[in-house]
Parts: sequence; C-alpha cells; structure tokens
Amino acid sequence: MGKLKAIIIGPGNIFNKAYLPFIFNLDELNILGIVGRNKEKLQKYKERYGYDVYTEIDVVIKQKPDCAFVHATTDSHYEIVKELLKSGIHVYVDKPITEEIDKTKELIDLAMDKSLILKVGFNRRYAPMYQKALALFEGLKPELCIMVKNRNNDIKNSVKFTLYDDFIHVIDTLCYIVKDVDDIDVNILKEGDSLKSIEVVLKSNSSTAIGVMHRNGGKDYERLEIHGHGKSAVVEDMESISVISQINLA
Repeated sequence: MGKLKAIIIGPGNIFNKAYLPFIFNLDELNILGIVGRNKEKLQKYKERYGYDVYTEIDVVIKQKPDCAFVHATTDSHYEIVKELLKSGIHVYVDKPITEEIDKTKELIDLAMDKSLILKVGFNRRYAPMYQKALALFEGLKPELCIMVKNRNNDIKNSVKFTLYDDFIHVIDTLCYIVKDVDDIDVNILKEGDSLKSIEVVLKSNSSTAIGVMHRNGGKDYERLEIHGHGKSAVVEDMESISVISQINLA
C-alpha cells in the first residue's frame, strides 16, 4: 500500500502543540498541502516545512486526497467536513464534530452512506508530553489523576461552548486514562447564563480522576498530574513534564 495523500485544514495553536511534533514525520502520509485563511502563517509553514499552501479548499480537493485533517474553528466544521465527505475523502476532525446534534448526525450518516471514516479527534490523547506521562504507567492503572484547565477572563462564553469546546478535553482525557468509570460527581458555579467553574470527580474501583476548570483564573493554564505505584508525572501546558519515582529517590 502506498502513502496516504493527505491535506491539513486550519492549523492553529493546538495543531502546533499537539499534532505538528509528529504528523509531518509520519512515513505513511504524503501531505499534498496546508489550507488556511492567514496567508502570513501559511507562508511560514511553507518556508519551514516545504509544503504547498492554499487559501481555498476546492483547489486542493481537486488533487484527490485520500484523507483530511480538519483543525479549523468549530463553527466552520460542518461546511468543511460535509464538502470533504461529499468529495469521497476520509476525515479526521477535532472535537466536537459540530455544536449541533442534528448537523453532527447528518455528517455521520453521510460518512456511513459513503463508507468513509469520520474520526473525532481529542488531541490531548496524542499530545507528546501526555503520551510520555502515560508511558510511565504502561501496564499499570493510575490511582489518581488530576487535570486542571483554566482560562483567563473567559466567562462570557455560553455553557454550551464551555462544555463542548473546552471542558470536553478534560473529561475525555480523564476517561482515556482511567478507562472504566463507575461513579461521577459534578459541581458547577454559574454567573448568569455563563459557567464560571466546574469540578468533576470520576471514580472506579481502583482509580480517582478529578477535573477542574475555572473560566476567570490568572491565565490560560493546563496541568495534568498522574500518580500511583510509586510514580508521579506532572505535565505543564502540554509542553514540559516532571517525573518522580521511588527509584529516583532511592
């Protein structure tokens, strides 16, 4: 089997943090081009990595890619994904597929009708530093996980946006680590129609996972802690990791 012809649509900060470190090095991919709106940023990708860049999806679709990675803003997902699926292209799209359940179902049905893959991406699963932290517990179930994802002065967004577009990362990451969840406890603090903070505790028979978000903290900040079996891993802002184990302390 030859390399998959791929296109990347709408790369931004999250793409740069979670995907860029490995996606350009995948031997299985032949990247046909990168599509975006910001010509200046596109030019930087072209100069640094040597890929063709485009501002119109239609142009690169004509090259008949096998698959597309969609990292554009959520409000543009529906139109982009629909166009790709109608063109017979497999799609990997950052969560959520859309913010409207009817539109999401429509895209799922379209993918099924055309026998295409429509995969929803939770990028923290693939973030290199998170993978490194999990590797420390290979074959072991972490006993305690704590994930904090705070925002600065971001109370204005709706509850729907906060849950579907942001806190969903916390829930998915914790479920991905803990696997089987037997009990859930949720506490929220609202300010008008907006969500000010949320805390979630997920429990299984051998693990506890705690997820916390405050929408008006001192800065945008993300931290993941994984503890158990004489080991601890702490990842700061998906960029740096600290590891402590009983072996280190011996």
